[in-house]
Amino acid sequence: MAAEPHCPRPSATAACEEDVHAWFELSYSSYLVLPRVLMQAMPAEWQHRFVELLDELRETYQQENDNYNVSLRTQEGTFIDDPFRSYRYPNQQAIEAAWKRAHE
Repeated sequence: MAAEPHCPRPSATAACEEDVHAWFELSYSSYLVLPRVLMQAMPAEWQHRFVELLDELRETYQQENDNYNVSLRTQEGTFIDDPFRSYRYPNQQAIEAAWKRAHE
């Protein structure tokens, strides 16, 4: 069972900063897309926790169709090459560059 949020709620519908809705902020995104190669580059403990949550989500909601195709686009809508698309042959330089950007 998930831990209780650390922030008080005035009502059941009020968002907490730890809720998924709050994490998406003011975006209109309906989906969360994560690069597999970056998730596989995370420590094993993190991966195990993540897989447990995915399993819990799948057990809670059985979807009839969960076969999606994702393409990377610029903010202007132009399709561009995705440096994280190939999980079989990950672009190690792109992974390291992403890590460096996050830790600057």
